[in-house]
Amino acid sequence: MSELNYQDYQTDKKNNLEMDLIEKDHSPVIKKESKLVNQDLIDYIKLAIQPIMVDKYRTGQVFLAIGSKHGQRQILTINAFGRELSQLLRGRNTPSDSNNPIAYKNRPINQNHVEKIKEYVRNRSKANRKWILGAITANIDPNKIEYQELWRDLYILVIPNDISLDITDGQHRRKAILEMIDADNSDRDIVADQTFPINLVLEEDFEQCQIDFHDMAQTLQISQTLLVAYSGKGRDLIGKRLIEKVDMFRNKTNLVQKTPGSKSKYVYAANYISKLTSCAFKGNSNDQLQEYTDEEKINNAADNLANCLNHFFSVNHYTAKFASKEELDTQEASKFRDNYLLGVSVGLEILGKLLNKTLIENDSFDLEKVSHIAINLDWLRKAEIWSNSVVREDKINTGQAHVRDAVNHALSKLGWL
Repeated sequence: MSELNYQDYQTDKKNNLEMDLIEKDHSPVIKKESKLVNQDLIDYIKLAIQPIMVDKYRTGQVFLAIGSKHGQRQILTINAFGRELSQLLRGRNTPSDSNNPIAYKNRPINQNHVEKIKEYVRNRSKANRKWILGAITANIDPNKIEYQELWRDLYILVIPNDISLDITDGQHRRKAILEMIDADNSDRDIVADQTFPINLVLEEDFEQCQIDFHDMAQTLQISQTLLVAYSGKGRDLIGKRLIEKVDMFRNKTNLVQKTPGSKSKYVYAANYISKLTSCAFKGNSNDQLQEYTDEEKINNAADNLANCLNHFFSVNHYTAKFASKEELDTQEASKFRDNYLLGVSVGLEILGKLLNKTLIENDSFDLEKVSHIAINLDWLRKAEIWSNSVVREDKINTGQAHVRDAVNHALSKLGWL
């Protein structure tokens, strides 16, 4: 198939393009009501592709692709329906009982990770919220497919029915999609007609495909704080709202690093707030609050906990003066972190578990009991109540056994145990 030549065609249709020319610099400006591409050109492309689709009918799949070249590689990006992935994509996963990874292209499948992907898509869809799965990357021997550059980065691609693309990145996404499609429930309707991008690397060397898998796995781990900042669900989303609404957190929380920083103006990191959120609502710092997907429910929980925390920090005589300031300087922040248990992550975890004991209906809190926690407990690090649990010899212990002891001591002090 020869490369399509649009020059004569475009010349004939030049007068039909809906654009204005600015006389000063002769720059073309497309009118708001016009389309980027003339409809006749769209029809021309359709007519050019249809014979290929007829010719390859039942023998292969025809795709329009966007091409790119980098790292001495030719890459074609296509879109495929979820229901097409079982035929298109193949994962050569190392069996869990195999000790020969060289014979395969992918690591063993982690079914827990697959289940998390399915749960993420399912929960977002049920809540009518947006979701995204990244592009899948696969390798294919270019001699086994047909492709032709139409114009610049626009290609047409034919993949025979007996050819499968070997995944180098995205094996868990593929398996999650396929399991949802095979499910005898509404999962299939969620993904079957969605389109997913596939980056197709034209590569015939099997060893190079394994190297590609290795190279693509060398991603920098994202800090827990950034995951909180970018999350749009559960405890992380509630935590983000708290950072905006709670005086003691606003402008006093590091939103990028996993710790506030020893010489910074911050007292907290965003992941500290997320753990507090889990403890307040569930009494468990690891609970992700996955059931909080509805926007109204998330806002209600965030508003109630923010109201509770603002009350606590304003009533406690240690924190009131810090909370009332819009920002802290580095000396003030350092003083708070060094002297008060509420200036470290484990302190917020203990506070969250105590607040959980004040939780009442509709995710709200008993503010009278919250006042008791703020007034009747000594939140200085050196206070006797925390010694031999989370504070020993002026060092912080974060183990769950130490946290449990500290919470029990506090509950006993409050007369709630």
